[in-house]
Amino acid sequence: MSRAPAAPPRRPGPRWAAFILAGLLLAGAGAILLVERHNAAEREAAEAAAVAIADAGAEAAAHHLSRTLEWVETLHGLGATLWLARNGGAAFDAELIGSHLREAAAERRLSVLQVAVIDRTGRLAWSTVPDFRPVDLSDREHFAIHRDGRREPFVSRPLVGRASGTWSVQFTRPAAMQDGGFGGVVVVSVDPVLLSSHLAEIRVVEGAYVTILRDDGAVLARSAEPLRFLGARAPDTALAEMAGRDRGHFRLSRDLAGQPRLVAFRALPEYGLVVAFSKDISRAEAAAARLALLRRVAVLALLFALAAGMVLAWQQRARAADRAAAAARETERQRFEQLLEALPGAAYSGTMEADGQFRRRYISSELARMTGFPLAALAAPGSLRAIMDTAGQQGREAFHRGLLARGEATADHQLRTADGRWLFVREHCRLLSPVGALPAEVVGLITDITEERRLQAGAMAAAKLASLGEMAAGVAHELNQPCATIALAADLAALELDRADPALLPAARARLEEIARQAIRLRGVIDHFRTFGRADDGPEAMIAVADAVAGAAAIAAGALRGAGVRICRAIPPDLPPVRARLIALEQVLVNAIGNACDAMRETPPAEREIAVVASHDAARAQVALAVRDRGPGVPPGILDRVFEPFFTTKPMGEGTGLGLAIANGIVRGFDGTIELRNRPEGGAELLIRLPVSDPPDHAKDAVAHAAAVP
Repeated sequence: MSRAPAAPPRRPGPRWAAFILAGLLLAGAGAILLVERHNAAEREAAEAAAVAIADAGAEAAAHHLSRTLEWVETLHGLGATLWLARNGGAAFDAELIGSHLREAAAERRLSVLQVAVIDRTGRLAWSTVPDFRPVDLSDREHFAIHRDGRREPFVSRPLVGRASGTWSVQFTRPAAMQDGGFGGVVVVSVDPVLLSSHLAEIRVVEGAYVTILRDDGAVLARSAEPLRFLGARAPDTALAEMAGRDRGHFRLSRDLAGQPRLVAFRALPEYGLVVAFSKDISRAEAAAARLALLRRVAVLALLFALAAGMVLAWQQRARAADRAAAAARETERQRFEQLLEALPGAAYSGTMEADGQFRRRYISSELARMTGFPLAALAAPGSLRAIMDTAGQQGREAFHRGLLARGEATADHQLRTADGRWLFVREHCRLLSPVGALPAEVVGLITDITEERRLQAGAMAAAKLASLGEMAAGVAHELNQPCATIALAADLAALELDRADPALLPAARARLEEIARQAIRLRGVIDHFRTFGRADDGPEAMIAVADAVAGAAAIAAGALRGAGVRICRAIPPDLPPVRARLIALEQVLVNAIGNACDAMRETPPAEREIAVVASHDAARAQVALAVRDRGPGVPPGILDRVFEPFFTTKPMGEGTGLGLAIANGIVRGFDGTIELRNRPEGGAELLIRLPVSDPPDHAKDAVAHAAAVP
C-alpha cells in the first residue's frame, strides 16, 4: 500500500502577514521613540554644557567690567577732590592730584582714556589731555543729565570726544561744591575699542563674543567687530529677556549680525549696564539635527535586518555614542579650565568633607604668576597656608566656619612671594551645596588687592591727619595741664631744697614724685596719639570692643573737655570679641565722637553728653555699638548722603567730608554695617553692627578638626 505524499509547508496567510507588519511597526515605533529620547537627552546635555560655558563667560566679563568700574570710581573720587581743591573747598594739593590723574590716564589702565572736569556752566575746565581747549560741552547728554538733578553715575553712548578726539564712553558723576550744590561733572572717558580688545581676551569657545550694553540697549563695547557695532541697539527680544533681571540666559533667534545665539548676561544696576556673553549655536544645532536624522534612517534600515544584526548594530552605536559623549565632556572640561585660567585672579575648587577637612582638587596657574612659586609646589596640600602671614594662618578655621554658616566667606590676608615680598590678597569663596549639607562643593577666587590697599591706606591716613588737626586744641590742653603741674612742682621742690631744711625733704620728695607721675601721664597721651597716627595695614584679629572705645575716648578726651561734653560708656563685661583691626575701629569711633561733639555746639552745657552703648545681638550673631548725642539731629533730607565722599554740613575749613565715607568703608571691610539715624527722643545715633568672632554651633562643629586648607 502506497503512502500519501507529504503536505507542503504551510505559508503564512494574510493574518500572519498582518501580525508581522504590526510587529514591525511596533518595533519601529519603539525604536524611533528610544532614538528620539536619546537625541533629546543629548540635546539637553549639550545645552546645559553650553549654558555653563556662557554663564562662566558672562561672569568673567562682568568681573572684568567690575574692576574697570572700581577704577572709574577711584578716578571719580580723585577728580571730585581736585575740583573741590581748585575751588578752595578742600585742603588737598590740586597739582599733585592732577599729576596722579594724568599718570593714570597715560597708562591706559583698564581702558581709561582721560579724566576731565566740566564746570557748572558746561565748559571743559580741566582734562588730562595735554593742551586741551575749554570747549563747550553743555549740549552733551552726560552733562545735562547731572545739571538737571541726577546724582547717580551715568554712562553715555559711544561718541567722539571733543577733548580727546577719539571714540570714548563717558562715565560721569556730579561734582559737589562746598555748600553741597551742583559744581560740575567729573568725567572718566573709557576707550570702547580698547575695552573691546580686553574683552576679546576672554577666550572660551570659537565664535563667542562679549557685549557691554546700556540698559536702553545701546552697545558700548563688543569683543568682535567693535567699530561696526558701537552705538548700535540690541534686538528688542533680547532687551525684553533681560528686563528686570540681574542675571540669566536665553536663546536669541537673530543677533545684530543675524545669527542665532545662546546669551548669558549679568546686570550692573548701579551704572545701568549689562554684560552679555553670546555663544554661536547654529553649527551645534545643525550638527545635532543631522545626527538625529542619521539615527532615524539607521533605525528604519535596521528594522529590515536580522534581529541579531539589529542588536549588534545598536550596541556598536551605543558604545560609539558613549565614547563621543566622553570625548565631548573632556573637551568641555578643558575649555572650562581655560576659562578659569583667564579669570583676573587665582580660581580654585574643592570639597569640604563631613570630617571638616578641605580637599582641594584644582587651582589655576594665576596663583603661580602672582607669587612666583611653581604651580606644582602650590598644588601640594598645605602649600597655600605655608605662604600666608601668621594672621591668615590663625584665622583659617574661623574663615571655614563662616563659609559653612553663611554659604560664602571673604577674607583679606597676605601671601609671601618667591622673592620675599608680601602681597595683599582677597579670598572669596562660596558653597555650591546647600548651607549645612556636607560634604559640600566649594569654589573660590584669590585676587591681588595690593594696589587697592595702598590707596585705601592713603585715604585713611589723610582722614586720621584731619581728625588729629581738628583735635589740636584739645591735645594742647591735654598736654599743657601736666606740663603746668610739672613746672609748679619743680619750682616748689627747688625752693624747699634751697632752704636746706631736713624737715622739708619729704615735701620735696613728694613734689618730685608728682613730677614723675605727670611725666608718665604725658608719655601715655603722646604714645596713644603716636599709635593712632601710625598706618594700620595689619591683619584683622579678635579684639574687645571695650578696648577700641577706651582708645577712642582717650584720643578725644581733650576735645571733649574743651567743649564741655561728657562721655558715658555702657559696655557689658561679657561682650564677645569681634573680628576687626583695633586702630581702624578706633578711627571710626573717634570720627563718630567728634561729629557728636560738633552737633551739640548749641546744646545747653548741662545737657552735653555722648553715650557709647554696646550690646550683643545673639540672634544675628552681631555686636551692636551705638554712639548717641543730644544735639538737634540730622536733617532728614541729607540722611541718605552722609556717607558720600566729600559731603559735609560743617562750615568751610572745618571738615573734609571724608570721615563717614572712610568709616563706612572700614566697617563694611569688617563684614559689618553702619547707619546714621535720628532718635525719637532727640539727637542722632550712629549704629555700627559687627559680626562676632564665633559663628553658629553647627558650622563650628563641622570644622572643629580641620586639618587641610586650600
